[in-house]
Amino acid sequence: MITVHWISIPTLILQTGVLCLVLWLLSAWKNISPRLMYILWYLIILRHVFPFTLHIQNDRLPNIPFTLAPMITDMTVQPAISSSFSIATLFQYFWIIGFMILFSLMILNEYLFRKQLKTTPAPDQLLLKLPSFSRRAKIQISSYTDSPLSYGIINPAIILPRSALDLPESEIQSIIAHEYEHIRRHDVFHTMVQHVLCVLWFFNPFIWIAKRYCEYYREILCDIHSLNRTDITPPDYSGLLLRIIGNSRSMRVLNGMALTRIDGNIYNLKKRIVYLNTTYKKGVTMMFKMKHKILLTLFVIAIVLTACNFGTDEKSDAENYVVRIEHDPDEEVQFIPYDTPPSPIGGTDAILKNIIYPEKAKLAELEGTVIIQAFVSEKGEVTKCKIMKSIPNSGLDEAAIDAVKKTKFTPAKQDNKDIGVWIALPVVFRLNY
Repeated sequence: MITVHWISIPTLILQTGVLCLVLWLLSAWKNISPRLMYILWYLIILRHVFPFTLHIQNDRLPNIPFTLAPMITDMTVQPAISSSFSIATLFQYFWIIGFMILFSLMILNEYLFRKQLKTTPAPDQLLLKLPSFSRRAKIQISSYTDSPLSYGIINPAIILPRSALDLPESEIQSIIAHEYEHIRRHDVFHTMVQHVLCVLWFFNPFIWIAKRYCEYYREILCDIHSLNRTDITPPDYSGLLLRIIGNSRSMRVLNGMALTRIDGNIYNLKKRIVYLNTTYKKGVTMMFKMKHKILLTLFVIAIVLTACNFGTDEKSDAENYVVRIEHDPDEEVQFIPYDTPPSPIGGTDAILKNIIYPEKAKLAELEGTVIIQAFVSEKGEVTKCKIMKSIPNSGLDEAAIDAVKKTKFTPAKQDNKDIGVWIALPVVFRLNY
């Protein structure tokens, strides 16, 4: 059976951290493909689109029909209302405040950029200098920005600073080739996706690390394209980057929150220059080799495996007790005739009072029904338990079992004698909103 559950936040952060460590170690490989590394780092960010875990397990049901055991109903567990804030509540407020701040910065940044940006069509003398492969691109000139940028998602454009009109033809062609590659690869859209996911998961430091590496490899890919398609040399191109990006002053504080444009990144500038002057080779192809395809496949499998759980990763004493009973062939559930069924002393409220809603289940907003088969002895004590319907990796199974075992029962009777019988106990866990 496959069940889908929200993944716990600490688990997701840990998984992301491990994947980031693997890629960081992989980046030490000098000849690793920048295109492959970009895709791998991007996959780490996209993992947050599906923040769930798939629990895969075999159903283990008793050998008798479930209806043979008497069932106690109307057992709904809700977390107690406390006057103090729980960890889950504090985290919710923390997320709301952080999200609103970062989201507001994105909107403010976009508003200020659109308000101040004034462009004019590129003059004919500049268009004549464009390489043939990029003449279909929309070129605009602006006095607002000091560095070239790609802007727009639906109708993207290359915006050049007015100072670019005085650059040599080789440098203009290399700039256009770089920015045109951003447009061809739809990098503005992918950048927006990465920004939005980082804002939604801002509390995970590793998603920001993945975003930074995506920015670096995205620029490297466009740098390689520019050098391959033009006659400029890596040293000259590096000098151009230093002059343009290093001297840029266009909203540097908010550039990290740009939504619909790509305007370079000064933080990755040094690494880009080192790569272009040491590792880059003219005519290098971005096509994947077999080793790259194998690495990509293995990494995708690793991400899929982190989203799957083939069993429980935590076993409390109660859960271990259940597993031990289920593997004991002598403890098979058997129907025992009775005249009067067992009942908890104090009614179902007695069981509910013993149940504590697990904190990690509240944090992950997990709800559902746990069905337990319990053996109530002739002394009114629960001595054996079996899980018939589970909510794995949530703590709800254990909470239900612990509560049932703590509850005292009036034993079943047959011919006015106390006897031990099996009963079914459905426990419904429901959150208050």
